[in-house]
This record gives sequence, structure tokens and C-alpha cells, in this order.
Amino acid sequence: LMVGDKLVALTTEGELIVADPTGDKLDIAANYEVSSKPVWAHPAPVEDGLLVKDDLRLTLWRFK
Repeated sequence: LMVGDKLVALTTEGELIVADPTGDKLDIAANYEVSSKPVWAHPAPVEDGLLVKDDLRLTLWRFK
């Protein structure tokens, strides 16, 4: 998922990876644990941040 100029990926284990796509490689800019529960839904960008739906809840993550 592209959010601005960043590539954002969410693993099924609840890790959110933010990367800078540069040429033929990815430079990891940050990674966050956004859930301790299984995550199967794609993250959804919204005006204020990113919605993440895990097995039990929906959360809004904001980034600076």
C-alpha cells in the first residue's frame, strides 16, 4: 500500500512495515507492532492515519 511516498505493509502477525521504495530495493524506514492478534485485513488509509483491523478490534494509527 502506498501512503504518500512510503510503502506500507502489514503482516499477518501484526507488524506494520514502513519503507522507502528506492530503485530496485526497499529501505525500511520503521516498523511497528500494531497488534498482538492475527491480522488478515488490509490496512486502510484515512485522512488522520491508518486503520488496522485485527482479530478483535479496529484501531486508528496516526503518524507524524
